[in-house]
Amino acid sequence: MNHDKQNRLNDLRKELSSLNARRQDIMQEIAEIEKVISKTKRNVSSFSNSSSVADKIKCFRNLFQGRNDVYARHFESIKTGDIYRLR
Repeated sequence: MNHDKQNRLNDLRKELSSLNARRQDIMQEIAEIEKVISKTKRNVSSFSNSSSVADKIKCFRNLFQGRNDVYARHFESIKTGDIYRLR
């Protein structure tokens, strides 16, 4: 009986150690995400209508980051129905 309890105690200590390591990883990821969010908020709040076009574009790109490896293959005009193929 004592042997079983000792094994269980060892297992729980290992699990706790693993959970502590995972907690540290999660806390680091949270800090990194909060840093990015904070930086984005600063970029957004630091411009106005009188800001330069370059600053407005920078803000837009920070807010709406997309994939750089994806491009449209064609464009279809709603008004005329023309289709433009991109190469």
